[in-house]
Amino acid sequence: MHRSAEPGFTPGPGTLAGRARGLTHTDTGLLPDTTYHYRIVPVDVAGRRGPASGPVSATTRATDLRPMVVESMTVTREGGVARVRLRVVDRETGQPVAGATVRGRFTFSAGRYVTVTTDAGGWATATSETLKQPTGEAGFAGHRLTAPGRYWAGAYDRDRDVTVRW
Repeated sequence: MHRSAEPGFTPGPGTLAGRARGLTHTDTGLLPDTTYHYRIVPVDVAGRRGPASGPVSATTRATDLRPMVVESMTVTREGGVARVRLRVVDRETGQPVAGATVRGRFTFSAGRYVTVTTDAGGWATATSETLKQPTGEAGFAGHRLTAPGRYWAGAYDRDRDVTVRW
């Protein structure tokens, strides 16, 4: 499924909003009171792309909540653990969001679930369990981001899933 705020867009890597193996898909993390345009590009099991569907559009509802996003996220291997450092900001002003609760999971070799809170600069850091493999990879995927008076506009995160290999 491809999404754009521009009508008449051409589907491409920059407009890919999600993949579905069935007949439904839920698009989340969007901005309020915004019209989005969608096109579907079918892909068969061999990876061959079919022609794009005609466009359809939908408009999200207005809300008094302010959107926040993950502005940056890095995962590093430090000693025997993986460490994620991320920053949450207001989507419209770029100002840091203090006190946001981030819930997520280390992926691959570092499968620990964590909950952390952003500091005054919007930064949060979490550490995985001890990594037991001398080589491998670890990543982090955010599952939930909450703060009073705000909602997570996750479709606009600059970094969504980050991985480090060693």
